[in-house]
Amino acid sequence: MYRVLILALALTLGAPLLAGAQPPPVAGPVAGADATAVARQFVDAAHGMMRANGDPAGLGAFFTEKPADRGGPTELFGGIAGLMSVWGLQNQVMMVQGEGKTEVDFQLNPVRLVMTKVNGEWRIDAAASFALLPPEMQKMMQGPEQAKAEQNDCMSNLKQIMLGALMYANDHGQRLPDAAKWMDELMPYVKNELIFKDPAAPELAYGYAMNVAFSGVKLDTLALPAETVIFFDSALGTRNAAGGAAAVALRHNGGANYAFADGHCKWDRAPLVKDAPKPTEQGAGGPPPPG
Repeated sequence: MYRVLILALALTLGAPLLAGAQPPPVAGPVAGADATAVARQFVDAAHGMMRANGDPAGLGAFFTEKPADRGGPTELFGGIAGLMSVWGLQNQVMMVQGEGKTEVDFQLNPVRLVMTKVNGEWRIDAAASFALLPPEMQKMMQGPEQAKAEQNDCMSNLKQIMLGALMYANDHGQRLPDAAKWMDELMPYVKNELIFKDPAAPELAYGYAMNVAFSGVKLDTLALPAETVIFFDSALGTRNAAGGAAAVALRHNGGANYAFADGHCKWDRAPLVKDAPKPTEQGAGGPPPPG
């Protein structure tokens, strides 16, 4: 849906500027062309597709991936077409050469084309190029289906984290982990560092935080475990991140995923983390009771 809207906007804005021009034929890169030449061919073909209101998937000949691939030609072209229609294309081309791979910046910020040698010819690597786009632009192009999939993957991560915390508590006198080192303490239980990354926030080293109000708290002192948030989406991005309401990141469709002390998880638009004091019952946090 979003890809179609982006392309429609691009065509609507760009058509008056390009009216009357005839599109060149869409073909793959010229044999033996260098990376800069392939980038220019792609841009020329993109202009032609816009003039003809054509199918951007026809530009797939320039890419190393199939048009249907995630982050593939159709998604990438949607962003490029939108930028081309609004700002136009400048003629400057910069190229950073590497071993079998290069980046071509043709001054259409924030788009850069990563080129990969395939059978001796430079082709556009759509997945790598897509990965260089700002996260906001990636999300806009991925559409609601991808956003929902990321939300579900994030929920799965939080469920595994909360399960690990419950297993940890079972082995440590019903106490939750220390918020200052909760990731380190849960690693023997979750056994996968990637669980701590939110697929919707690839720019962050880590995507979650622990509710600092329940650091080291005993589960059996919680009056309402089904309403007590222990872990949540966060943009702090650091290892063993912890905090309160201000640390919540509403990045999934305007809401966040939360893991509760009874083991269940849910998504909500409301910031469910409360900056409440720790429970005051004996043994709820701090050193264990005497005896």
